[in-house]
Amino acid sequence: MTPKKVTLGIDTAGGVAAAALTSDAHAVSTTDSQALEGLLPCVRRALASIDRDLTAVCAIAVCIGPGSFTGLRIGVAFAKSLAQALDVDAVGISSFDIVSSVRAAVEGAAPHIAVVQGKRGFYYARIAAPGSSPGIVAGAPDILMAAARDALGAEAGELELTRALDAVDCGPDVRAMAAARLGREALDAGASGDWRRIAIEYGQRPNAVVNWERRHGPA
Repeated sequence: MTPKKVTLGIDTAGGVAAAALTSDAHAVSTTDSQALEGLLPCVRRALASIDRDLTAVCAIAVCIGPGSFTGLRIGVAFAKSLAQALDVDAVGISSFDIVSSVRAAVEGAAPHIAVVQGKRGFYYARIAAPGSSPGIVAGAPDILMAAARDALGAEAGELELTRALDAVDCGPDVRAMAAARLGREALDAGASGDWRRIAIEYGQRPNAVVNWERRHGPA
């Protein structure tokens, strides 16, 4: 019997985790190590937990942020390199879509606000007011709260943001598995599996760009 193929989920936006998903099995592995040294062992452990190895991987789904700048760069570069080496599909999954899917599974409906954490005390929020295109807000919780109230009304905005902030720390293991599931769904729906099209969503311009423009002016 041919072993069932694996969709590999990778999350390094906050913590490090890898998930292995097939039609009838799944496993996840996390590590306290940094992404550079910890990600590959996580991938191998997740695959080994369902009696697979890298040759069984047919698709890769990687979290593209927002989140930790360094973690995202390492995770996305790893996913692209692995997809190229294995000649398999790869797709990027937004942190906002990941946390929204986790909340929807618990609450039964997609939330209007998705929040992910950057550095300590700094957050990124995607706010989807009814009838409007989603907007991105970055900053401390009070900044997010003001934007949520403006978009959804005072009471609804405060309640929704409070729930979103409570769900921020869902864990890299949960995010990695959600990435794998969302990636599989996206590819099944016809999304491009070209690893070259994956780009990081920083949520704001990288510090290197900001510092360069301070010295030299806008490009």
